[in-house]
Amino acid sequence: MVTPALQNKPQNVFTEALVRTTVKNLQRRNFEAYYCPDKTAALQKALQFISKDMLVSWGDSVTLEQLGLLEAIKNGGYNYIDRDSCEDWEKRLVLMRKAIFSNVYFISANAISADGVIINIDRTGNRTSAMAFGPKNVVIIAGVNKIAPTYRQALARARNVAAPLNIQRRRFDGLNTPCKQGGVCYDCQSPDSICGFIMAARHGRNGTDGKPRIKLLIVNENLGY
Repeated sequence: MVTPALQNKPQNVFTEALVRTTVKNLQRRNFEAYYCPDKTAALQKALQFISKDMLVSWGDSVTLEQLGLLEAIKNGGYNYIDRDSCEDWEKRLVLMRKAIFSNVYFISANAISADGVIINIDRTGNRTSAMAFGPKNVVIIAGVNKIAPTYRQALARARNVAAPLNIQRRRFDGLNTPCKQGGVCYDCQSPDSICGFIMAARHGRNGTDGKPRIKLLIVNENLGY
């Protein structure tokens, strides 16, 4: 009998080689990238980036939920900002703005090219803006399923796989877009579009500590969309 955890594991050594190649190429672009054999190792590594005296926050991510990271932060005595603690949209926006000043901001990626370019698509822009500027450190956690061979294929994955799957989630129940009905990107101009901002990070910058500001944990499991 195969356990759910094992079902998420890639089934051949080629995927591990792909992960390690991607990690090396991310490092060449000045991203602090790590290989994690499974989500347990990824969770342990992620928690090493934060301490009780830091302000921590995160962007919307199925990967972070599957990893158990949000639960670990909320139950671990950390100082954090959780926008989902407010139902009112205006109050949520205030929390999202405050999160920009966090010491560590966790997100996932919609796609990563094997040569080391990170792609995220966003409706509101809080995740994409945090990648570019704001939080002192950004930690991106992504499963091997997010890796595509080239930049063009990574962008296509983000638009035609990640976005149509994401909009099926309960969080977006009130939205109606062509991709929600058709399952692929129609490059729509719908007011409900969750693809308002597309961010491609191709080279990392150092933070005030002289180390790469963006860190990545690439996990040899399928996580998120």
